[in-house]
Amino acid sequence: MEYVAEHIHTWFRDELLDGTGDDDYVLLDCPGQIELYTHVPVMKSVAESVIQWGGCNVCGVFVLDATFLADVSKFISGTLLALSVMMNMEIPGINVLTKCDLVEGGAVDKMLDVYGRGARDIWHMERGKFGGEIEIDNISSSSKRGKQKIRDHKLDKMTEAICSIIDEYTMVAYIPLDITDEESLDLVLSAVDQMLQYGDDVEFKEPPEAVDVDDK
Repeated sequence: MEYVAEHIHTWFRDELLDGTGDDDYVLLDCPGQIELYTHVPVMKSVAESVIQWGGCNVCGVFVLDATFLADVSKFISGTLLALSVMMNMEIPGINVLTKCDLVEGGAVDKMLDVYGRGARDIWHMERGKFGGEIEIDNISSSSKRGKQKIRDHKLDKMTEAICSIIDEYTMVAYIPLDITDEESLDLVLSAVDQMLQYGDDVEFKEPPEAVDVDDK
């Protein structure tokens, strides 16, 4: 990606825009290394360069597997990554839950309803399952493995702080994508169109006058 960023205004621009019209979509399938969007400025530089060309609107699509919703800690981690990407890239974007067709029917809607309550609420719900305690394996001085229930207040406070950041920004929302459902695909495309303001510049055309069948 560093090579692309270095040649963004030369051959890359020519290859990207050659043969495309004003109403065409150009999709860039970007690498999956998350650090390119959260720490390294290369992808942000590419997006800013495309915007500087003029006449191009940019929208980022952050994808997260629906299987992440099955685990609270993974959901919080994935949501924090999505928030980091949105803040670092500074471009319009949406967050899409992919592979919803691999999850049991109704499970995604149920999970999104639960997670819609806020990160802190679902963390409290998850912690409450264990009575506020975490069970870990402990090796005693006699090398005998036993189990000891402890409550790690430091980790609790850190997780609480992370959840507070997610809730206070309230920027992350998910759109479920099921590739076997045409309406699901249309919903994602419509969300991207809205972010791109696709079609907003099209001039309004008067509809043709209605013809009365009786006049024929």
